[in-house]
Amino acid sequence: MNRELITRATKCMHDIERMGKIIGKCSSAIEEIGHGADIKVIGSIRPDINLNDCHLDDGQEALMQQLLIGILRNRLEDAEAELEMLLPKDAPPDEVR
Repeated sequence: MNRELITRATKCMHDIERMGKIIGKCSSAIEEIGHGADIKVIGSIRPDINLNDCHLDDGQEALMQQLLIGILRNRLEDAEAELEMLLPKDAPPDEVR
């Protein structure tokens, strides 16, 4: 049972770290779009799409950042809550690693 909990907790920790990296990448991508970046959408079924000289005004850029980061933070909070449920209540978090 302990091994299973540690495995699940480790998976949650990895998910949290991965989501943190995704938040950073989304923020960087939106910032680049805001400064007139070219975008290539790589298709899985349809051919790739090239969007040249995409530009967001300051309000659109801020709105996109808030939207994506809000979604990812909600997922991050869900993963953290699941991790808390998996960890023993009496053990400090450092002991699990």
